[in-house]
Amino acid sequence: MTYDITEIVTILIRLCIVITTAVLIPLAKSRLGQDKLDTALKWVKIAVAAAEQIFDAADGQKKKDYVISYLEERGIYLSEEDVDIAIEAAVLELHSALYGTQKGGSDVSQPRT
Repeated sequence: MTYDITEIVTILIRLCIVITTAVLIPLAKSRLGQDKLDTALKWVKIAVAAAEQIFDAADGQKKKDYVISYLEERGIYLSEEDVDIAIEAAVLELHSALYGTQKGGSDVSQPRT
């Protein structure tokens, strides 16, 4: 008795195509998106550190404008809300690394009373 497995192979190939389309492509796109986000955050941290060195503490808007300009020069365009959040996170991280303080100026090692 001979079996024709052409139909079975065709169905398996179609199933593989469906799985690839439904699972692997979105996974790859999300990973690529994460890579772009990681790159953008890296550049935000660099720009924030540079702005902190270039401008006085009272020049908050100049610092923000500098960071936005720096990002745009590198082809990184974020919404205003995303830029604000990324800048705030980068500033907090930078200040914590430099001064060992949390927002509000308290020492991380000292408990709040």
